[in-house]
Amino acid sequence: MPHVQSPHGHPPPASSAFRSDINGLRALSVALVVFFHINLKGSGGGFIGVDIFFVISGFLMTKIIFDAMGTGTFSYWRFIRARAQRIWPAMGALVLGLLGLGALLLPPSDLLQMARQGIWALVFWSNQVFHDHAGYATQGPDGNWFLHTWSLSVEWQFYMLYPLLLMFAACLHARLRPILLAILFALSLAYYLVQSGGDPNSAFFLLPARAWEMLAGGLVCLGRGERLFSAPRRRAVASYAGVALIVVSALWLGYRHLDPVGLGWYSTAPVAGAMLVLWSAWPHNLILNNAGIQAIGRWSYSIYLWHWPLVVACSMDAVLTRYPHPAKELVIAASVLLGWLSFRFVESRKRSGTGIGALAFSARPALALGAAAIVVGIVAGTGGLEVRMPHRADDVQVKSALESDYFPEACSNFQKEVRDVRPCVIERHSSRAILVIGDSLAEHLYPWFKNHSQVSVDFVTESECPPVPNFERLQAGFHCMDYAREVWREAALPRYDTVVMSANWKLVGGNGPTYCHVGANEVCEPTSGALKRQLVLSELRMAIRALLDKGKQVVVLDGSPETYVSVPQRLERERYWFGQPRLTISLESVLEDYAWIDPMFAEFKGVPGFHLVSLRPVLCDAATCKVYDPLLKRPIYVDERHFDPVWMALHGDVFAPFVVPEPAPAAGSTPATTGRALGEPRG
Repeated sequence: MPHVQSPHGHPPPASSAFRSDINGLRALSVALVVFFHINLKGSGGGFIGVDIFFVISGFLMTKIIFDAMGTGTFSYWRFIRARAQRIWPAMGALVLGLLGLGALLLPPSDLLQMARQGIWALVFWSNQVFHDHAGYATQGPDGNWFLHTWSLSVEWQFYMLYPLLLMFAACLHARLRPILLAILFALSLAYYLVQSGGDPNSAFFLLPARAWEMLAGGLVCLGRGERLFSAPRRRAVASYAGVALIVVSALWLGYRHLDPVGLGWYSTAPVAGAMLVLWSAWPHNLILNNAGIQAIGRWSYSIYLWHWPLVVACSMDAVLTRYPHPAKELVIAASVLLGWLSFRFVESRKRSGTGIGALAFSARPALALGAAAIVVGIVAGTGGLEVRMPHRADDVQVKSALESDYFPEACSNFQKEVRDVRPCVIERHSSRAILVIGDSLAEHLYPWFKNHSQVSVDFVTESECPPVPNFERLQAGFHCMDYAREVWREAALPRYDTVVMSANWKLVGGNGPTYCHVGANEVCEPTSGALKRQLVLSELRMAIRALLDKGKQVVVLDGSPETYVSVPQRLERERYWFGQPRLTISLESVLEDYAWIDPMFAEFKGVPGFHLVSLRPVLCDAATCKVYDPLLKRPIYVDERHFDPVWMALHGDVFAPFVVPEPAPAAGSTPATTGRALGEPRG
């Protein structure tokens, strides 16, 4: 993210005047991002700070390049070297600092993960890596130390390509240059909008979908805004209007609980606000031009670099959730302090005379990244300095969480349209077939059914979509309502005499993603809080009753315990810190989590065909629920809530009464996992 005179603190040519409005805009942007990441109240739309940074980048890079071209002094390699002078040293210091602290405080698996991410951050390719591995909004901060560097990678890729484009544009007539940028702007924006609906992660992470924001800044630079805003009053109005548009956009997006991934047209509002501020060039905006804001603007690049690792560190024990007020204040204060230290001692180092001093200054970027790369290589090559835990037992292994494939990849249905959903079929030579429906908390039951079922089982699941009729998740890429409609239709088919349901009820009943509900007026209206829970209960009650009225058995697994941290990672950390696992879950907290839905399931007690089953007795005693199995010497979970496949295969006997064949299966029958389209008859 940018710093004073340009993105990431690159000073402009001497001919360029300092713009306090840009520096203030940068401070506003980094504040929005930090507040969003610590989940400060009202900051749910703060992710737009990144969009604003991109606009600033495009504006300043265009000005720097064309100013140099106008004086005949532009050099592509001089331009890249100037960018490296500011970006690389602070980035190298971040990587070295985190690895140094990690070597003292983190177990080998965590340190190895940090080193691997650091490699991609150093070569400015982390946006592509995080795009390829789950994305921004689908994984928590724990362990993702360099997730925030995706935006730096996008900017660096832009820096590498944009000068070449402007060198070509310089060959054109001056009036054609804005037209060329406008055409590329329109193409990139169109690509972004299409990808927001079809491939939201690509729209979020990749340069082609983000280039329009930087090109928007370039258009402002070439657009000669002084013709529109020559009068001081107009410039002032435009500047304040731009700030207002940014702030209102952030507040409104937060109010709507919209996700940064797949935002679509909503991204254009903060971009337009940033363009207004840049175009007006009004230096007397009291919001942007005061001592505090200007200081934050100067330190913004380093604040951005260091704030996210602080968030990650807090997430390791859910500090921001458990102690929200002091933790958030601490993260803000520490981000500013570390940002100032990095700015003072790393970013703002000046050229020292001539000779050796000048040579050292010129070599500083390469030395910083080179030193960081060497340390990263050592850490990665030694398995995260595994020698620090010479007696690592097989009982706690993070790789069990990272490598286990408890549900066949071919059957994984995440953000798929219903026509693309493929059930997982466990075939048996039996006249009976049962259906398992739900989200990923139905999928993690698969190992037990595969190993123990004597009847055929169809898993029809959609990750992160609890099967609640008439509810849609208001986030790009999800098709939860279509899935629920189809899966309940599937459940009513004659071939199934038993339907098993398991889902993450906290997802749809808590304060997570925003949902809308389709009522009698056939309009999907956003809903939250107590009303949402009431509607969820009503819809589930009717859906279950409809199946029971058809004479089917309905088996519901109640909510199982879940943690606030990744269990395998946490257990290995505890073993490194304390010598043994300590983590447990309070049974009281489990009962509180599901107090809103357990009574509805209890209403069906004694109703013919309804069966409520639970794994809580297996996991919990009178006060606590375990997350580690000492007999298996394995974590019970692969993350915060999904069961380890080895453990699940041995502990799902609550389902045993429902998988007995009628008649008995033919001798020698063997399981087979296959796929078919929804509604397609068995072969």
